[in-house]
Amino acid sequence: MKDNITEKVIKEDVLIEQKLDYKIEIAAQTLDRNINFITNCDNKTSIVLATFGVLLTIILTNEGLNELFNIIKTCILYKNFCNIFYLICLGITIILTVFGMISLGNVLIARTSDETIGTKDSYSRIFFAGIKRSGNYSTYKQSFLTMNKEDILNDLIEQIYVNADIAVVKYKYYNRGLRYATIGFVLFIIFLLIGNYLY
Repeated sequence: MKDNITEKVIKEDVLIEQKLDYKIEIAAQTLDRNINFITNCDNKTSIVLATFGVLLTIILTNEGLNELFNIIKTCILYKNFCNIFYLICLGITIILTVFGMISLGNVLIARTSDETIGTKDSYSRIFFAGIKRSGNYSTYKQSFLTMNKEDILNDLIEQIYVNADIAVVKYKYYNRGLRYATIGFVLFIIFLLIGNYLY
């Protein structure tokens, strides 16, 4: 009877251990996916900013910039409703484009959002800022070597949440920036072409 109870306890321990291993594996995969979302957002933002930079450079060469200044001078010189309206619209397109570019630039700002879950002063074993807060190499090594599977799982779950929060913030800035920069840029081109035609 005692052997049956011991055998049953061992089987339950093995089952618990297997479930824990499975949860750690799923958590690690989820964390990798979240990190990939962040990386993809950063890559897309870099491409969009580079594209806008190239287009603006092509459009605002010396000749393009001179044309723009000539249009503005003409509108200021001959003040009437249409010219003032044109200048206001041109200014709005520039503001929209700049606001969009600033939002896109905010995507690329490095974020560590461990404040999200209230662990700003805790010592994570897998998050670089938490590792640095652990003190020195010897302290971190000792902490790492003594952790158990529950510690690993808890650290992974924490990092999943933190990285999900970072991804949400980055995609919010990306979507807003892309929307405003595209609308502003397209309208800027339209108003620049109208200005070249009229003035």
